[in-house]
Amino acid sequence: VLREHFDRADLFAYPNGTESDFSGETKKLLLELGYTCALTAIRGLNAHTSDLYELRSIDNGAGTAFSDFQVGLLGW
Repeated sequence: VLREHFDRADLFAYPNGTESDFSGETKKLLLELGYTCALTAIRGLNAHTSDLYELRSIDNGAGTAFSDFQVGLLGW
């Protein structure tokens, strides 16, 4: 559906983004469908060795101060 509305859709975000929302099979299907990575809601930082189909995130809601966002990027 995304590809019908956009010229390009190669990034995927798991609904809810918890570990129970994806599996090895899910990641394999995303790769086969041409997605380059997938985003989770699992708190953490990513390294160059991170699984591209299990990328983590930092908590930054609409009310997050920029200084708190910067601290989150440091992994605190």
